[in-house]
Amino acid sequence: MRIKIFKPKEIKNQQGFTLVEMVVSAGLLVMLVMAVSGIYIQSMKTNKSLKEISLLQQEVQYIMESFTKKIRMSEINYDYYGGSVSGSVQELALIDEENKCLVYRLKDKTLQVAFGDESSCPEDPEDPEEPSVFTNLSSENLNIEALDFYIQPVNKSLMIMDFFQPRVTISMRVQIKNNEPEILVQETIPQRFTERK
Repeated sequence: MRIKIFKPKEIKNQQGFTLVEMVVSAGLLVMLVMAVSGIYIQSMKTNKSLKEISLLQQEVQYIMESFTKKIRMSEINYDYYGGSVSGSVQELALIDEENKCLVYRLKDKTLQVAFGDESSCPEDPEDPEEPSVFTNLSSENLNIEALDFYIQPVNKSLMIMDFFQPRVTISMRVQIKNNEPEILVQETIPQRFTERK
């Protein structure tokens, strides 16, 4: 009996990859994946930043619309400031269409508003145990870094000589809590009427 030993035929043009080719192609693939993932991560950061800026703009727009509505339909309460105003003030006192006093202020980087009765403007109680009459107008996600009110004319007697309606310029610097985007807003809002009946 004959035993036939199988010898593989020699193949002339062997098709396949060498170890060096595999290492080079794996290295190129890793670099391509890193480049694509870097672009993806950067676009995610940009998207997050744009969402924060959009949220910030919406919050500021709400606050400014609230100011605009109240200032246009109210009268500046010069008595709250002792008869006249000089420079910028940190609180804005108005008398609304129902002859009730309201006060806007900045406390602990939060915009607050309080409504008083016809005879007096609201103030914080002296005792820290008593609840404040002020309520937060801005959301907890927003830091108001600075808030200034510039009132023109500086006192009620100058309204007769001033050719312009009484107006309040609001300057506000705001940002989302614990983040970079910060915007500065400034708007001048005139009163719609100057005398109460």
